[in-house]
Amino acid sequence: MAVCLWPLPGYHSSKSIAAFDPKPFITSFEGLVDQLISLRKNVQLQTERMEKSVRVTEREYSKKMAALSKEFEVCQSLWPVRIADLDKSVGTAFSDMESRMNEVSSTAVRIGQHIHLLSPSSHWHR
Repeated sequence: MAVCLWPLPGYHSSKSIAAFDPKPFITSFEGLVDQLISLRKNVQLQTERMEKSVRVTEREYSKKMAALSKEFEVCQSLWPVRIADLDKSVGTAFSDMESRMNEVSSTAVRIGQHIHLLSPSSHWHR
């Protein structure tokens, strides 16, 4: 093992060159490397769990979308029939309402004519 020599900062003596002892640095470095390896394993495990969860969720989503798509197709195939029925019933309702409004209008006009004939002011203007 080689020994490195250099001046220590802040040390001003004639013995400004000291022997470097790497053991504390190596021990610290080894401890940090072990922590990094442990963190890396934890991150890897979390990543694998999350990827599995995403795959499961994607499968469920795909199944749900397929089921909704089938339901939509069924509804869409029935929709024109429902629209036609609705269109008929709405058209019939409007037609009936228009007929009744015409009857009411005719009756109102006849009542108005009778009132006009019976009112005393109409006799004076004739």
